[in-house]
Amino acid sequence: PDAFRAARYMLTGMVTAVMLYYITIALIDSQDRLLLAIKVSQIVAIVLGIIAILQWMFPDRQVLPEFFSFSRIVAEREEIRRGEVRVMATFTGQELFAEYAAMAIMMQYFLMRWARRITERAFWICGMLLLLAAVAATATRGGAIILVAGFLYVIVVGGKVVPRVQSTRVVFVAIA
Repeated sequence: PDAFRAARYMLTGMVTAVMLYYITIALIDSQDRLLLAIKVSQIVAIVLGIIAILQWMFPDRQVLPEFFSFSRIVAEREEIRRGEVRVMATFTGQELFAEYAAMAIMMQYFLMRWARRITERAFWICGMLLLLAAVAATATRGGAIILVAGFLYVIVVGGKVVPRVQSTRVVFVAIA
């Protein structure tokens, strides 16, 4: 019976993933809808960054409602009682969240470059800074490695998409 439950759980997850995949393909059928889906996903990333910063600033508090067990798990961790605060937002681990946030920073960099209005650019820049703080609050190497590798790729390979001078300026400011 235990193996049957595990198999049913796995099957349900696989069927759900396939359905989600096909629904996403059916809904995103134009370039405008793709850009809208990317923007919505990055707004969700910013919200997760806010949750992570709140976990970092108030580690002994429950940030999310009770039906999210992640906030309670973070508040009850032994490291936090010792004064070591490592955030993970709603993810199951710090490393996974750091990698997600670093990839979101890269995507928001491109959204900032594509933005036409100054308010939209300012929004994406603030989102990148917020997620950068969240990556630092995870205290893991994965996010930093992804950021370095991503910006090196943009500088080396993506010179036509984003001019190298502007990309190296961003890297210089980040290092400074």
